[in-house]
Amino acid sequence: MCPEGSGDQGVSCKFPNFSILRGTYQDPDDDQSDSNQPIAINVPASLVQMTQVVSSPETGRSVDIKYIQGFVRPRVDILKGDRVTDQNGVTYSVDSVSQSGIFGVADKKLTLRIFED
Repeated sequence: MCPEGSGDQGVSCKFPNFSILRGTYQDPDDDQSDSNQPIAINVPASLVQMTQVVSSPETGRSVDIKYIQGFVRPRVDILKGDRVTDQNGVTYSVDSVSQSGIFGVADKKLTLRIFED
């Protein structure tokens, strides 16, 4: 089942297992590169592709903005700036992490975007 509240805006919902990637390394050319070494693997998650309609005040045109929300269990070690890779090899950048609920028992909500090199 998709997370509550996603039905009115959610375009699609899937339940991948993530690998969480964190950190960087120095490559042979002395450039800083993202590490592909996972800090956690097989992390259960749900993904919901969301659409928000925004109107331009100048033109009055409506534009659909698509983004991805992810949900993971409360104790998952995931931070803004991490990257996650799903079972299909798609890598997402974690743009924000939030958690609501009494005493932090609710799932963590992630704002994700597809990572492009």
